[in-house]
Amino acid sequence: MGRTGKYRPGEYLVNCAICGRNRYSSDVTKNWKGQMVCTDSCFETRHPHDRVKVRPDTARPANPRPDGNQTEAFTPMGTITADDLHEYDGVAL
Repeated sequence: MGRTGKYRPGEYLVNCAICGRNRYSSDVTKNWKGQMVCTDSCFETRHPHDRVKVRPDTARPANPRPDGNQTEAFTPMGTITADDLHEYDGVAL
């Protein structure tokens, strides 16, 4: 650490964690992260939204599984029934 300015009795030099400049101990402050930073240029307060607690989303569908007795499916090309799939051999159309 180099010297900055004149001698101040009872002060010591501190290196700013953000900009790296040497400052006297009366010119630095601890920020919310615990770093020693310049009071005039590098100090910033914690954002209020960092402390917001979000409640978990509890909205769930009543029955998420499909009905086992479903006999038809609706597609963009029309309705497919179980009779349509009876003769399907697994080859792509």
